[in-house]
Amino acid sequence: MRRTATFARLTLFNMLRLLRGPFLLPGTALFMAYFGWAGPFPGQSVDTWYADLTSAGLLIAAIGFGAVTPSAVREARHPVVSTTPLGRTGRVLALALAAVPLLWAVLGGLAAWLWLTAGPLPPAGIVNPYALPVPFLVAAAGPFGAMLLVLWTRSYLPLVMLALCLPLYLVYNGILLSERLNSAVSRASTALQQAVSPFPDFSVSLAGVGVYSLVYTSLALAALVALVVGARHRVRRVLIASAVTAAVLASGAVGVAVHGNRTVWPEAAGRPRTYGDDEIHGVDGPWPCREIEGVDYCPLPGYDSWVPSWHATLSPVLEELPGRARANAPVVWQDASWFSRAFEVSGPAVVVSDYMDPSLQPWQSYLYATFARKTLGMSAGAPSPHGMDDCRGTGQARSAVVVWVVDRVVSSHIPHDRFMRTDAVATAMTDMAPSPADLALGREIVAVPPDRVRAVLEEHWEEISSGRMDTLELAALLDVRVPADQTRIAGAPEWDSVFSDMNAGMYETWNPSLPLCPVSP
Repeated sequence: MRRTATFARLTLFNMLRLLRGPFLLPGTALFMAYFGWAGPFPGQSVDTWYADLTSAGLLIAAIGFGAVTPSAVREARHPVVSTTPLGRTGRVLALALAAVPLLWAVLGGLAAWLWLTAGPLPPAGIVNPYALPVPFLVAAAGPFGAMLLVLWTRSYLPLVMLALCLPLYLVYNGILLSERLNSAVSRASTALQQAVSPFPDFSVSLAGVGVYSLVYTSLALAALVALVVGARHRVRRVLIASAVTAAVLASGAVGVAVHGNRTVWPEAAGRPRTYGDDEIHGVDGPWPCREIEGVDYCPLPGYDSWVPSWHATLSPVLEELPGRARANAPVVWQDASWFSRAFEVSGPAVVVSDYMDPSLQPWQSYLYATFARKTLGMSAGAPSPHGMDDCRGTGQARSAVVVWVVDRVVSSHIPHDRFMRTDAVATAMTDMAPSPADLALGREIVAVPPDRVRAVLEEHWEEISSGRMDTLELAALLDVRVPADQTRIAGAPEWDSVFSDMNAGMYETWNPSLPLCPVSP
């Protein structure tokens, strides 16, 4: 009982001393000011929120590394014979337990702030609770790492290392250094990140990887604590016992990392495996899709709150097309950026991710163009989330229709931004390998009165959407003069001529080797 009371009083005393020290509060203030200046990312997911939390855990560990060093130096130089009932190990643990809760309080406050201020919606997705302690364990490694170095060296070496390494890391992230120094800092930063999280494609939503990460981090921290205890005693048998314990724990951490990686990366394919929805924490089977006004939306588990935003972004595309086009609308399928989701769509699909903000250009224009292309039947082969079913619309009238739709929707948002409208039109055409006739019609169709284009689409929708109508036929219906060459893919001179008001060489066909979009009977 006496030991417990003394331990509690010493821990409280150390906490007050750390708060009065020159590192903890100033470092925390600068740390919070940085995150406040950066602000939350719009359209944030649980994975981006967790990535911010993990990065914050490393920075807070550095703050704890510096804050504990002066107290650890005093403890290292303390006389071997102590009059307190705690002994040498008790005093070290009291110092550690004084620092760790303070760091955890800062990290927990930041986590709550990032969650509550995310906009316009809270972070979407499902959080695996087993992964949540990992950033806090990473933060706790800072004080223990400083104590280990101090107890072995009995000097202020941790402060020297912090003074040298932290500015280099910050400058590396903001300013280009010399090539050799830049490479060295990059390798060190990569090694640190891999030591903290050795699992590729880690997602806070996945059930299995979250458990692996928690076990790995716990074992690594326990190995560090064992080394600290051995360094404090400096007795041969204690040193040997601590070293053996640390080696066993570190071996266990490495084993967990190796075994966990084998579940993420197939040994033969050399690329990440795909994960079904049932491998996300708390999900038993495929996550249900939602239908809104004839369009099916298939979000990741926990992302249902984003569906209205996707629909608000894509519905203007269908509003510019005849009502019959809704029957051909592709499925909107959400893939993950932190892991590969198993693709379970039998027809054409438009893929959205879990980090793209629908309100930002040019990604929004790309989404318009992709959705319009798939609605007009411009896909070939088996559906793919990675664009493997893309095709070129060389000489087909529907290529110009895609361009017209993109311009109409973009102009409804930014009617006076001529550069952005022209860029959206040109970018949409780069994906379809246009002919000289397609380029000319695509540039001119945006100037045709919208009601006239809608009337032509309403009357000839089947011929256009099937690919049976060619570019010259559509140009004749709209009374637009275009070159007669509609069979070959336009080259750089044609691009520069049609888009002479933009920088030369700015646009070109993205993939001329794509197959021609099939024509339906």
